[in-house]
Amino acid sequence: MDRSSRRRVCKAEETLSIAKKRHEEKRKKEFETYVYCARLHATAVAAIVLSGQPKIDEPLIQAWTRALQHYGVQPLPQDERLDYRSRLNKQNAAAQKLVREIMGGAKESERFTEIFGTAPGWLLIFTGTIFDGAFLPLDLPRAKIPFTSKWGRTGYEESRGWPLLPLGTMMDGDPLSDEDKRLWPLGLRSINTEIETIPDCENIVSGKHEGDDSAEFDRVCDLGLAMELAENPEKEKELSRYQRLRLRRLFRTFALSRPAPIS
Repeated sequence: MDRSSRRRVCKAEETLSIAKKRHEEKRKKEFETYVYCARLHATAVAAIVLSGQPKIDEPLIQAWTRALQHYGVQPLPQDERLDYRSRLNKQNAAAQKLVREIMGGAKESERFTEIFGTAPGWLLIFTGTIFDGAFLPLDLPRAKIPFTSKWGRTGYEESRGWPLLPLGTMMDGDPLSDEDKRLWPLGLRSINTEIETIPDCENIVSGKHEGDDSAEFDRVCDLGLAMELAENPEKEKELSRYQRLRLRRLFRTFALSRPAPIS
Protein backbone atom coordinates (compact mmCIF):
# COMPACT_ATOMS: atom_id res chain seq x y z
CA MET A 1 0.00 0.00 0.00
CA ASP A 2 1.50 3.36 -1.01
CA ARG A 3 1.52 6.50 1.13
CA SER A 4 -1.48 8.03 -0.64
CA SER A 5 -3.55 4.90 -0.08
CA ARG A 6 -2.60 4.79 3.59
CA ARG A 7 -3.66 8.41 4.01
CA ARG A 8 -7.03 7.65 2.45
CA VAL A 9 -7.52 4.64 4.73
CA CYS A 10 -6.55 6.65 7.81
CA LYS A 11 -8.90 9.44 6.77
CA ALA A 12 -11.74 6.97 6.26
CA GLU A 13 -11.08 5.35 9.64
CA GLU A 14 -11.03 8.77 11.32
CA THR A 15 -14.32 9.73 9.68
CA LEU A 16 -15.93 6.45 10.74
CA SER A 17 -14.66 6.88 14.28
CA ILE A 18 -16.14 10.38 14.53
CA ALA A 19 -19.45 9.22 13.07
CA LYS A 20 -19.60 6.29 15.50
CA LYS A 21 -18.87 8.55 18.46
CA ARG A 22 -21.60 10.98 17.44
CA HIS A 23 -24.03 8.11 16.95
CA GLU A 24 -23.28 6.69 20.39
CA GLU A 25 -23.64 10.13 21.99
CA LYS A 26 -27.02 10.54 20.32
CA ARG A 27 -28.17 7.13 21.51
CA LYS A 28 -26.94 7.85 25.04
CA LYS A 29 -28.88 11.10 25.06
CA GLU A 30 -31.99 9.26 23.86
CA PHE A 31 -31.53 6.69 26.60
CA GLU A 32 -31.23 9.39 29.25
CA THR A 33 -34.38 11.05 27.91
CA TYR A 34 -36.33 7.81 28.16
CA VAL A 35 -35.07 7.21 31.71
CA TYR A 36 -36.24 10.71 32.65
CA CYS A 37 -39.66 10.14 31.08
CA ALA A 38 -39.97 6.71 32.70
CA ARG A 39 -39.17 8.14 36.14
CA LEU A 40 -41.82 10.86 35.89
CA HIS A 41 -44.37 8.51 34.35
CA ALA A 42 -43.80 5.99 37.15
CA THR A 43 -44.17 8.81 39.67
CA ALA A 44 -47.51 9.81 38.17
CA VAL A 45 -48.81 6.23 38.18
CA ALA A 46 -47.55 5.75 41.75
CA ALA A 47 -49.46 8.86 42.83
CA ILE A 48 -52.61 7.45 41.22
CA VAL A 49 -52.11 4.12 43.02
CA LEU A 50 -51.58 5.79 46.39
CA SER A 51 -54.14 8.59 46.30
CA GLY A 52 -56.12 8.56 43.05
CA GLN A 53 -58.55 5.73 43.87
CA PRO A 54 -58.48 4.48 40.26
CA LYS A 55 -61.50 2.63 38.91
CA ILE A 56 -61.45 0.54 35.76
CA ASP A 57 -64.77 1.96 34.52
CA GLU A 58 -63.90 5.61 35.22
CA PRO A 59 -61.78 7.91 33.01
CA LEU A 60 -58.22 7.79 34.30
CA ILE A 61 -57.96 11.57 34.19
CA GLN A 62 -60.32 11.67 37.17
CA ALA A 63 -58.05 9.46 39.27
CA TRP A 64 -55.03 11.54 38.17
CA THR A 65 -56.88 14.72 39.17
CA ARG A 66 -57.73 13.32 42.61
CA ALA A 67 -54.09 12.34 43.14
CA LEU A 68 -52.88 15.82 42.23
CA GLN A 69 -55.44 17.43 44.51
CA HIS A 70 -54.41 15.14 47.37
CA TYR A 71 -50.82 16.31 47.09
CA GLY A 72 -51.75 19.96 46.66
CA VAL A 73 -50.77 20.18 42.99
CA GLN A 74 -52.93 22.18 40.60
CA PRO A 75 -54.98 19.68 38.54
CA LEU A 76 -54.27 19.59 34.82
CA PRO A 77 -56.89 21.00 32.45
CA GLN A 78 -58.91 18.25 30.78
CA ASP A 79 -58.27 19.58 27.29
CA GLU A 80 -58.09 16.84 24.67
CA ARG A 81 -57.33 19.46 22.02
CA LEU A 82 -53.76 19.84 23.28
CA ASP A 83 -51.20 17.98 21.19
CA TYR A 84 -49.19 15.08 22.57
CA ARG A 85 -46.10 17.13 23.41
CA SER A 86 -48.07 19.84 25.23
CA ARG A 87 -49.97 17.29 27.29
CA LEU A 88 -46.77 15.43 28.16
CA ASN A 89 -44.96 18.61 29.21
CA LYS A 90 -47.82 19.50 31.57
CA GLN A 91 -47.95 15.97 32.95
CA ASN A 92 -44.18 15.90 33.54
CA ALA A 93 -44.28 19.27 35.27
CA ALA A 94 -46.98 18.01 37.63
CA ALA A 95 -45.18 14.70 38.25
CA GLN A 96 -41.94 16.54 39.01
CA LYS A 97 -43.70 18.22 41.95
CA LEU A 98 -44.71 14.81 43.31
CA VAL A 99 -41.31 13.12 43.33
CA ARG A 100 -40.37 14.07 46.89
CA GLU A 101 -43.82 13.20 48.24
CA ILE A 102 -43.91 9.81 46.54
CA MET A 103 -40.32 8.79 47.29
CA GLY A 104 -40.32 9.89 50.91
CA GLY A 105 -36.56 9.53 51.06
CA ALA A 106 -36.62 5.85 50.01
CA LYS A 107 -34.58 4.35 47.18
CA GLU A 108 -36.38 4.81 43.90
CA SER A 109 -36.30 1.15 42.86
CA GLU A 110 -37.54 -0.08 46.24
CA ARG A 111 -40.27 2.53 46.52
CA PHE A 112 -41.70 1.97 43.04
CA THR A 113 -41.54 -1.80 43.48
CA GLU A 114 -43.41 -1.48 46.78
CA ILE A 115 -46.13 0.80 45.36
CA PHE A 116 -46.70 -1.16 42.16
CA GLY A 117 -46.93 -4.33 44.20
CA THR A 118 -50.25 -3.01 45.54
CA ALA A 119 -51.50 -1.60 42.21
CA PRO A 120 -54.45 -3.04 40.26
CA GLY A 121 -53.13 -5.12 37.38
CA TRP A 122 -55.34 -3.38 34.83
CA LEU A 123 -53.86 0.00 35.83
CA LEU A 124 -50.28 -1.12 35.19
CA ILE A 125 -51.30 -2.43 31.78
CA PHE A 126 -53.45 0.55 30.78
CA THR A 127 -50.83 3.15 31.76
CA GLY A 128 -48.00 1.25 30.04
CA THR A 129 -46.03 0.99 33.29
CA ILE A 130 -44.38 -2.07 31.75
CA PHE A 131 -42.32 0.40 29.70
CA ASP A 132 -41.04 2.04 32.90
CA GLY A 133 -39.64 -1.34 33.87
CA ALA A 134 -37.51 -1.29 30.72
CA PHE A 135 -35.62 1.79 31.90
CA LEU A 136 -35.81 1.83 35.69
CA PRO A 137 -34.46 -0.76 38.15
CA LEU A 138 -37.81 -1.94 39.47
CA ASP A 139 -39.62 -5.27 39.65
CA LEU A 140 -43.18 -5.27 38.37
CA PRO A 141 -45.57 -7.78 39.95
CA ARG A 142 -46.00 -9.89 36.82
CA ALA A 143 -48.15 -12.48 38.54
CA LYS A 144 -50.64 -9.73 39.36
CA ILE A 145 -50.85 -8.27 35.86
CA PRO A 146 -53.81 -9.86 34.09
CA PHE A 147 -54.37 -9.16 30.43
CA THR A 148 -57.92 -7.96 30.80
CA SER A 149 -60.54 -8.91 28.23
CA LYS A 150 -62.25 -5.52 28.47
CA TRP A 151 -60.33 -3.51 25.88
CA GLY A 152 -62.07 -1.01 23.63
CA ARG A 153 -60.42 0.28 20.47
CA THR A 154 -59.98 3.87 21.73
CA GLY A 155 -58.74 2.75 25.14
CA TYR A 156 -56.30 0.35 23.50
CA GLU A 157 -54.80 3.11 21.37
CA GLU A 158 -54.55 5.47 24.37
CA SER A 159 -52.65 2.83 26.34
CA ARG A 160 -49.92 2.91 23.70
CA GLY A 161 -49.16 6.61 24.26
CA TRP A 162 -46.43 6.06 26.89
CA PRO A 163 -45.21 8.10 28.67
CA LEU A 164 -48.46 10.03 28.37
CA LEU A 165 -51.21 8.91 30.74
CA PRO A 166 -54.48 7.92 29.05
CA LEU A 167 -57.44 10.23 29.57
CA GLY A 168 -60.30 7.74 29.32
CA THR A 169 -60.97 4.11 30.19
CA MET A 170 -59.73 0.82 28.80
CA MET A 171 -63.21 0.06 27.47
CA ASP A 172 -63.62 3.24 25.42
CA GLY A 173 -64.50 2.63 21.80
CA ASP A 174 -65.70 -0.47 19.98
CA PRO A 175 -64.93 -3.78 21.76
CA LEU A 176 -61.87 -5.60 20.46
CA SER A 177 -61.66 -9.18 19.33
CA ASP A 178 -59.48 -11.61 21.29
CA GLU A 179 -57.05 -11.60 18.36
CA ASP A 180 -56.64 -7.83 18.51
CA LYS A 181 -56.28 -7.81 22.30
CA ARG A 182 -53.38 -10.23 22.14
CA LEU A 183 -51.41 -7.72 20.07
CA TRP A 184 -50.95 -5.29 22.98
CA PRO A 185 -48.93 -3.09 22.98
CA LEU A 186 -48.56 -3.38 19.21
CA GLY A 187 -50.74 -1.22 16.97
CA LEU A 188 -54.09 -2.54 15.85
CA ARG A 189 -53.15 -2.16 12.21
CA SER A 190 -51.36 -5.29 11.09
CA ILE A 191 -47.67 -4.55 11.49
CA ASN A 192 -46.81 -8.25 11.64
CA THR A 193 -48.27 -9.60 8.42
CA GLU A 194 -44.90 -9.75 6.65
CA ILE A 195 -43.10 -11.80 9.30
CA GLU A 196 -44.05 -15.42 9.91
CA THR A 197 -41.38 -16.44 12.41
CA ILE A 198 -39.40 -14.51 14.97
CA PRO A 199 -36.39 -15.50 17.08
CA ASP A 200 -36.44 -15.36 20.87
CA CYS A 201 -35.01 -12.29 22.53
CA GLU A 202 -34.14 -11.44 26.09
CA ASN A 203 -36.67 -10.00 28.52
CA ILE A 204 -36.13 -6.27 28.82
CA VAL A 205 -39.00 -5.76 31.26
CA SER A 206 -36.99 -6.97 34.25
CA GLY A 207 -35.03 -3.73 34.31
CA LYS A 208 -31.79 -5.72 34.53
CA HIS A 209 -29.89 -4.85 31.35
CA GLU A 210 -27.31 -7.39 30.41
CA GLY A 211 -24.83 -7.50 27.56
CA ASP A 212 -22.83 -4.67 26.05
CA ASP A 213 -23.84 -1.02 25.80
CA SER A 214 -24.57 -1.36 22.09
CA ALA A 215 -27.22 -4.02 22.70
CA GLU A 216 -28.76 -1.90 25.44
CA PHE A 217 -28.94 1.15 23.22
CA ASP A 218 -30.43 -0.96 20.42
CA ARG A 219 -33.27 -1.86 22.76
CA VAL A 220 -33.72 1.81 23.57
CA CYS A 221 -33.86 2.67 19.88
CA ASP A 222 -36.48 -0.02 19.32
CA LEU A 223 -38.57 1.40 22.15
CA GLY A 224 -38.04 4.86 20.72
CA LEU A 225 -39.40 3.71 17.37
CA ALA A 226 -42.40 2.16 19.13
CA MET A 227 -43.06 5.39 21.00
CA GLU A 228 -42.75 7.42 17.80
CA LEU A 229 -45.34 5.18 16.15
CA ALA A 230 -47.66 5.57 19.12
CA GLU A 231 -47.44 9.34 18.67
CA ASN A 232 -47.50 9.28 14.85
CA PRO A 233 -49.28 6.07 13.73
CA GLU A 234 -49.37 7.23 10.13
CA LYS A 235 -45.62 6.52 9.92
CA GLU A 236 -46.25 2.80 10.21
CA LYS A 237 -46.57 2.45 6.44
CA GLU A 238 -43.05 3.87 6.06
CA LEU A 239 -41.39 1.10 8.09
CA SER A 240 -38.92 -1.18 6.40
CA ARG A 241 -39.18 -4.94 6.75
CA TYR A 242 -36.17 -4.83 9.09
CA GLN A 243 -37.88 -2.27 11.35
CA ARG A 244 -41.03 -4.37 11.40
CA LEU A 245 -38.93 -7.37 12.43
CA ARG A 246 -37.31 -5.45 15.28
CA LEU A 247 -40.71 -4.24 16.49
CA ARG A 248 -42.03 -7.80 16.38
CA ARG A 249 -39.10 -8.87 18.54
CA LEU A 250 -39.74 -6.03 20.97
CA PHE A 251 -43.43 -6.72 21.40
CA ARG A 252 -42.94 -10.47 21.52
CA THR A 253 -40.72 -9.80 24.52
CA PHE A 254 -43.57 -7.97 26.25
CA ALA A 255 -45.96 -10.76 25.35
CA LEU A 256 -43.66 -13.39 26.85
CA SER A 257 -43.28 -11.38 30.05
CA ARG A 258 -46.96 -11.35 30.96
CA PRO A 259 -49.26 -14.16 32.12
CA ALA A 260 -51.82 -15.80 29.85
CA PRO A 261 -54.99 -13.79 29.13
CA ILE A 262 -57.91 -14.06 31.52
CA SER A 263 -61.06 -15.34 29.84
